[in-house]
Amino acid sequence: MTAKRLPLSLAALSLPLLLAACGGGGGDVPRDDRGGGDRSASVVRNGAARSPDGVVIRYAAGGSGPAVVLVHCWCGSSDLWSETVADLVRDHSVVALDLAGHGRSGRERVDYTVAAFAGDVLATMDAADVDSAVLVGHSLGGPICLEVARLAPDRVRGVVGVDNLHMVVYPYTPEQLTGFFAPLHADFATAAAGFLRALFPAGVDSALVEQTIARMTMTPPAVGVSAIENLYRHDLAAAARVYRRPLYLVNDDKNPVNLDQWREYGVEPHVTVLHDVGHFPMLTRPGPFRADLRRAIASIEGGGPQSFGAAAKDAQLRAEQAARTAPEDQAR
Repeated sequence: MTAKRLPLSLAALSLPLLLAACGGGGGDVPRDDRGGGDRSASVVRNGAARSPDGVVIRYAAGGSGPAVVLVHCWCGSSDLWSETVADLVRDHSVVALDLAGHGRSGRERVDYTVAAFAGDVLATMDAADVDSAVLVGHSLGGPICLEVARLAPDRVRGVVGVDNLHMVVYPYTPEQLTGFFAPLHADFATAAAGFLRALFPAGVDSALVEQTIARMTMTPPAVGVSAIENLYRHDLAAAARVYRRPLYLVNDDKNPVNLDQWREYGVEPHVTVLHDVGHFPMLTRPGPFRADLRRAIASIEGGGPQSFGAAAKDAQLRAEQAARTAPEDQAR
């Protein structure tokens, strides 16, 4: 890329990161479409919802217990969560949806905004009879989860972000964004693939990388470009100002969270740092990722530290301790 490429370091859901937050790579979510008969509560079944703008939203649901809703990344699908779903359905009610324009969901939408994606999540919760849940969002899924909380705060018990929400306000100028979007308009698949390969840690299975690229580039360019451009038009600060639920982040160590900026909006993220996992910890280090995700969900469900007010000092100490953890101390 030219000098117009945005930096990979301090960006929360930076453009290269979002371009990598794409295809599944983890295999299909286990599903059972058979009619009738007894089914184990752990079996994941297909369902369909209709978003407020009429787009059909496909989802998979299964398990029993406290509800968890999984929101995938840009150009991804519910298949990204296959191993995560298989683990959580043992003791949770789990819903994993395909956002409009992605996976098996409809593609009739014209403008793929964060607010419209939040409508997809709420419609899916309605269809799956989920009154309230912990929302887990990977990459683009993080801002979507916070927008759901802004629109329907009583339905969100807390949010877990996965390699995202590093900051509230992006520092990029309109000229920088225009320069970055240009290659996507010109040749979506080639531009996206180029960003993707840089976002996996060294030594990762090359077949996983190529499978992820292949799945990402199946996304229609009109969907991908609209979604990425709308992300950077989205007012994340509006959601941050009113967010009063726990916020946990399970992030790679390459992009630190700007805690001071979040505090300006009254939010104190609780940060767990995974070393050398890249942008897809559920694929590259599934065991440690699932363990940290479970700890975050359990803390929210147990009424753990809130993401604002009195918990600020505790959260800061947790984040600093996680950042100091040596890579060799983390199970692979």
